[in-house]
Amino acid sequence: SRNMSVKHRHAGSLASKSCLTGIEEVPSKFTEAENALNSNPVNIDVLRDVAKSRHGLSTKKLRKEAWPKMLGINVYRVPHYTGLPLESHRDYKQVKLDVDRSGKRFPQGFSSEDMLKCQNQMLLIILRLLQENPHLYYYQGFHDIVLTLLVEVGERVTYAMMDVLVNHHLRDFMAKDMEKTKHLIAFLPALLTIVDPELEEFITRSSCSYYFTLSWLITWFGHDVEDHHTACRLVDLFLASHPTMSLYLAASLIIQRRNKVLSLSCEMSEVHSAFTHLPSDIDWEATIERALELIDTYPPHYVIRKSKLSFPESITYHCQGSILQRTTSLLPDHILKINPYADQPSLFLWPWRERRQLLKAIIIVSPILLSVCIWWLRFSPSKANLF
Repeated sequence: SRNMSVKHRHAGSLASKSCLTGIEEVPSKFTEAENALNSNPVNIDVLRDVAKSRHGLSTKKLRKEAWPKMLGINVYRVPHYTGLPLESHRDYKQVKLDVDRSGKRFPQGFSSEDMLKCQNQMLLIILRLLQENPHLYYYQGFHDIVLTLLVEVGERVTYAMMDVLVNHHLRDFMAKDMEKTKHLIAFLPALLTIVDPELEEFITRSSCSYYFTLSWLITWFGHDVEDHHTACRLVDLFLASHPTMSLYLAASLIIQRRNKVLSLSCEMSEVHSAFTHLPSDIDWEATIERALELIDTYPPHYVIRKSKLSFPESITYHCQGSILQRTTSLLPDHILKINPYADQPSLFLWPWRERRQLLKAIIIVSPILLSVCIWWLRFSPSKANLF
């Protein structure tokens, strides 16, 4: 379980090779990431290293190429929507309300027309995901993640990415009840007991529940950060890391607030308020760096064994192997652009949805072709002696 987390040591070196920071880092990062994306197969480890390094992937162009790769997605083979009317879905009204209220989450400079277009796309993406994954249940705040992806990579790629995330990283949050989410949140006091027992004891003694982290976890902090750039930076981190990274980032943020919290009265309302009203000057890069150190030093399996927690049915915790398998031997886009099925060595290995579409096309076209052949054989003078 450490394969995706220990890489951050190299990731940190990407930023420390020079004194460059901010925008000045982009050229060297861009080159390294582009080389990883264009290699055959894609060098997914280097791509993850760049995403976890200081300031992450940095540019919209790089994220548009790298984000789907880190989930093993072929952007040239995303199926078009051909489903039923979405207004009939059980969650339509709630999703519509949440999407309509999302205006403040858009980056500055978005026109009213562009915002309305994106909101319509968000509505379609979310309802399509729910319709095609009937085992999933919508939760408020889900749209925050969709919005962040949509602004960066567009409608079709956002749908493809979310289709992977809802069945892996976000799966436990989309269960019918809160039981799996409760188990994930229980990971936080277990981790803090190991890392900072004094702080954890203070929070527990105040009777403050760790449910103040709920909006952080289920929205990938998108509901709580104040700007789109930071939300994208956190997506870089989460896509490049173990699926439980949001828990480690939450722990890192709690630790960052340590001095403030311990200076308060040990009373639930004060402690809860300290975490629910985050300051605008949070050093996210320092918070991310600490989270990477935590997951490297105390990986999930260690915390679970040490605290005797049990995640037998947690897909979020156990899905790392599936993500690693999806991202093995990926072909670069310059090959897939020419042949979208180059990564499918056999027709029999095509996804069932695409094989079914091909079968439907054959069933529809075959009678027409057969009729044309019979007509030609019957009425062509050169073939008349056959009848």
